[in-house]
Amino acid sequence: MKTTGPYAVLKITHNVLLALQIMITAALFYFGFTRSRIATLSDTLYINYHIAVFIFVAIALWFSAFFFKRKLMQIARNPGWPLQKKTGQYKMGSFVQWILLDAATLLCGVSYYYTVNIIFLVLAVVLMLYFFLLAPVKTKMVYLLGLNPADIEEI
Repeated sequence: MKTTGPYAVLKITHNVLLALQIMITAALFYFGFTRSRIATLSDTLYINYHIAVFIFVAIALWFSAFFFKRKLMQIARNPGWPLQKKTGQYKMGSFVQWILLDAATLLCGVSYYYTVNIIFLVLAVVLMLYFFLLAPVKTKMVYLLGLNPADIEEI
């Protein structure tokens, strides 16, 4: 694999972000598992906190997909763009999508740490699996950007 170029940058960034997610969530699980809940919240506040976290995760998932699709539509509307501009827009869309998923996963891990509710840990693992599925693949990138066969070697 080339160590330069847009595809290599995307691949390395994705792997680093995924490794950070796994390490932080594992640490929060360990520290949360070894103690009980920090604060005892009232039942209504406890439920409202759960709802707020789930709403934030849903909004992060929706906005990340929306922003990425918007960047892809922008690329599709401008077929005459040079390769650097197309890959730049693709990278920007991917980075925003990954950062929002990172934030949602981190929020779920911190919520598990504070509440010791296993549902947050399960949600964090599901978000990490989804993040894993969003890994950059060269064939997917070529298809989504509408590249020529000659451009494949440059990415």
